[in-house]
Amino acid sequence: MKNLARNTEIVAAWLSGEFQYVIAERYGLAASSVSAIIRRMKAKRAQPCKSARNARLADDYRAGATLAELSAKYGIGMGRASVILKRMGARADDAERHARIMRGIARAKAAGLKPGPSKLPYSNDPAYIKMRCYFGATYARQQFEQELRRAA
Repeated sequence: MKNLARNTEIVAAWLSGEFQYVIAERYGLAASSVSAIIRRMKAKRAQPCKSARNARLADDYRAGATLAELSAKYGIGMGRASVILKRMGARADDAERHARIMRGIARAKAAGLKPGPSKLPYSNDPAYIKMRCYFGATYARQQFEQELRRAA
């Protein structure tokens, strides 16, 4: 227990927000040793409160923002935004999602943005969008391309 004072200082520095590698350099330790000390002392940093941000994100979504817009505005990925919205009970049903996607496309066209490299003839089809929401873009594209081949 001769290092108890040092370990307490290390944990205090870490809890104040310092990086482990900075603390390690100061005390002449490896970063993994600092990590082990923190674990042994059972120290935990308080997570920053994100409930206010999540509430704003859900409000923006309900006001009509798309996942891409929310992602850019809040600096998070679209998948993370989707998870937050699901936890907040703000996710839309399929018809509303389709309408939201179409509004996003209209806003992109109004802004002069061109469609991506894939100019799929069925990309605005509600059945395709629903399948894409449930199974992913790759599976939906494959199914609709098979259907196009059968029709030809």
